[in-house]
Amino acid sequence: MTTESLLRNHWYAAARIEEVTADAPFARTMLDEPIVLFRSKDGSIAALQDRCPHRKAPLSMGRMVDGEIQCNYHGAKFGGDGVCSLIPSQEGKLISGFAARPYPVTEAHGMIFVWIGEAEKADLDLVPDMGAYGPNAGTGVVGGYMYIKANYLLLVDNLLDLTHIAYLHESTLGATGAEALLAGEMEFEVTGDNIRTVRIVRDQVQTFFAKKTGKFEGQGNLDRFTITNFWAPSYLELQLCNAPSSEHMPKCDVPHHRVHHCITPESDGAVHYYWTMAWYHRPDDADLAKEFHTVTKLAFDEDLPMLEAQQRNIESDPEQSPLVNFEGDKAGVAARKIVTKLLAGENARAAE
Repeated sequence: MTTESLLRNHWYAAARIEEVTADAPFARTMLDEPIVLFRSKDGSIAALQDRCPHRKAPLSMGRMVDGEIQCNYHGAKFGGDGVCSLIPSQEGKLISGFAARPYPVTEAHGMIFVWIGEAEKADLDLVPDMGAYGPNAGTGVVGGYMYIKANYLLLVDNLLDLTHIAYLHESTLGATGAEALLAGEMEFEVTGDNIRTVRIVRDQVQTFFAKKTGKFEGQGNLDRFTITNFWAPSYLELQLCNAPSSEHMPKCDVPHHRVHHCITPESDGAVHYYWTMAWYHRPDDADLAKEFHTVTKLAFDEDLPMLEAQQRNIESDPEQSPLVNFEGDKAGVAARKIVTKLLAGENARAAE
């Protein structure tokens, strides 16, 4: 596949906010585009193509000087808008139009988002609304990053079909009653380019996460509600809710915890994956945060070798046979259809 198989006119998560400082440039490849992120003198975030327009040296190998990035090859300096402010060897003489390409960039949900496509289409309202979390929202937060050598849609498949938990995560997330997911009915609805799935399983033992917060201590078995929101092309939020089985709640009103997933293709065969978990009961408990981070990371580390092995098998299949879908793949199939539709429209406009 080529970059034409990746949607460009969308916001993609490039880094966590705290990863990009005024002290040093931050390099990230997104959709086969080398990007350099840095903070300008006023603290605002900037994103430029990671190629000095002089001799294509990576600007990320340079340094920060008074809020501008200086190429470490011949010393040209560029501001957050990409405009060159200094060419040392020319004694102050600049070149008209000499600039590094800037990209629209914004900060939201603790992440830095970059728009790789047509700059005039970079609408901030298109940043997925994943909800507030953190101290100001009354939640504890842990998170992590993974580099996975697999196509991003394989990870979307993984997160939309939770029946794999009973097997791949048997010793972590699947240790308490995950087999119920195999029999539970899943409802899903498609609204525009978004998908919402709801899976309910009744009268199950408490999960590790429910037990650890102590919210349901002494209340016995719980009903579990798992709600997944998907925003094209590659953002997902899982809301996990619990209620005492005796209450027979028809729906989840308040999540027990939430997990956000930001999946950014580096290329057709590799992704930058940021996950963030937020919970509402005992949010300030540092020991609880450590345990939640450890268990969640262990589980996602179990996904990594499977996803990379899938990618290798897909690429090496001499017959290039199509993937087969089970009942649990309904939401993933819908997501792929949305992406295919968006790609067709984007490629058609590019051809025009």
